Amino acid sequence: MQEHKEMRWTPEAQELFKNVPDFVKDWARQRIEMYAREKGREEVTEEDVKEVYEKYRHGT
Repeated sequence: MQEHKEMRWTPEAQELFKNVPDFVKDWARQRIEMYAREKGREEVTEEDVKEVYEKYRHGT
């Protein structure tokens, strides 16, 4: 299993992430960072947070 360092987050992404319920924060952080890495990013953006939210909000 490949381990990744925690990614940097833009201030906008951090602000949006504050709205994630505490009981899913760890899971959500992992999914968002994985998504950003798959997009080739070295930093999580507000767009990443929104796109992952939309993806899982619809149960996909």
